[in-house]
Amino acid sequence: MNSGLLTGIATATGPQYYSISTADQLPQVFRAISSEIEPTDTDGDGLSDGEEAGVLVEVNGRTYFNIISDPTLVDGDRDGIDDPDEEEFGTNPLDDDFDNDGLIDGFELEIGTDPLIKDTDYDDFDDREKYLDPDHDPLVYEKRYSYLEIGRELVLGAILGEWGADDHNSVYYLSGLILSGFMVYGDIRGIAESIWRKDGLGSLLNAIGLIPALGDLTKAVANVGQFVAKHVDEGATVASFVFKHLPIDDPTIKRTLIDNTIGGDAANGLRSKGFSDDVIAKLLKQNIDLKRFDQILKNSNIYNDYPGLHKFVRKELTLEGSKLTDRYTVDIKKMVAADKAGKPTYGYLNNLKGAYGEHLANEYITGKFIKEVSKVNKGGVDIATLDNKVFKILESKACKKLSMSDIKRYVKCDKNGNPIEYNAKYVTKDIGEDLFKKEDIQKQFILFLSGPESQKIKNNLKLPERLPYKFTDADEIEQTGFIDIVVVAVNK
Repeated sequence: MNSGLLTGIATATGPQYYSISTADQLPQVFRAISSEIEPTDTDGDGLSDGEEAGVLVEVNGRTYFNIISDPTLVDGDRDGIDDPDEEEFGTNPLDDDFDNDGLIDGFELEIGTDPLIKDTDYDDFDDREKYLDPDHDPLVYEKRYSYLEIGRELVLGAILGEWGADDHNSVYYLSGLILSGFMVYGDIRGIAESIWRKDGLGSLLNAIGLIPALGDLTKAVANVGQFVAKHVDEGATVASFVFKHLPIDDPTIKRTLIDNTIGGDAANGLRSKGFSDDVIAKLLKQNIDLKRFDQILKNSNIYNDYPGLHKFVRKELTLEGSKLTDRYTVDIKKMVAADKAGKPTYGYLNNLKGAYGEHLANEYITGKFIKEVSKVNKGGVDIATLDNKVFKILESKACKKLSMSDIKRYVKCDKNGNPIEYNAKYVTKDIGEDLFKKEDIQKQFILFLSGPESQKIKNNLKLPERLPYKFTDADEIEQTGFIDIVVVAVNK
């Protein structure tokens, strides 16, 4: 090979050239060339085709091509989570069921289970199994009993009563204990036999529901208190079972039952924060362990970083359709289940910060909503509004550090990491292209930062006040324009 001749040709014709002596040097050269070329993003998802196509990696002396995601599709594995958002959730853009539990990742976000964990509540029963079983909740840790075991616990509770409670912590033993004060043993045994025949729990639950008509409820409430005193960790489970199946209208009895199940100190602490007994009972009925949840937040010091969070938590928990009970990426039940199993809860705490940040952003932004915060967070634009003649697109971030790579879905950068273009194509796939095409509409991208480091992050990002955008519309016409960039930093 005449290297002098090739060098001369390359020099004379203008392009940059790279000299290599072996094929082993090709991966390094390809990376160098890729960094010199303006990146292409065919599917407009904020990831360049080069990033999605992957990189060359060396394993045991052999070179392989590691594909990241499909550069032609925003959602390469069709799991309902866009490729750039898969990194945020920790899933794989080429694997539609990351934890192999039989539930697609995007669907898991919709129903509230964790796409990274086969058993979200750590009770040794897979998410899919519990999701398909109407009698069980994949977000609530629970010990499972066979029909034979349920009937046995019921009978033992009726026979042994409080004397045997030390060795039995199931709600079915408690049910037998309570019913023994209102029904004769033969009737209770008949219910147990019905359960043994696999007729379901209907007869048991119906019997519990009739207790207020059979006698004094205070006796049943006292039994509950004595039982929970022996099994403190089961307080929330017992509270959920009792409030779900035992009709309680009397406010004094309701208050006593709350104190007896989650403890007087925890109950009074919630009341001091503005929770009424009706609200506490409603949340306990939904399998929300308020006592453990409150303790998790206190131990995390999250209230110190976000001073207004405690008011947000109180307000949201008292609402129907709360972000904290119905916003599946935050769901308190998952956080409590993880803590109960001795697993880390920082991921759920981060989601809580995110929900609070979106709440603050929702208060900040003005105009008619085009897209509001969804209870199912699968990526995409957080909030979009039309305020008179201003089209506002908002992305909320609640974190202690942030770099340009964290907002690459919206802002494209050159090889040196400098912002060069707004990625309108990614946004139009989520909320449509009409407003981008109107010349009389001002476009504005708002990066809403919340948290103790928000101002520092804003200063370090150094985003320009304006960026160009371009995209090809549905009629194959290239649309171009400019969008204003607004960075808001709040710490409250």
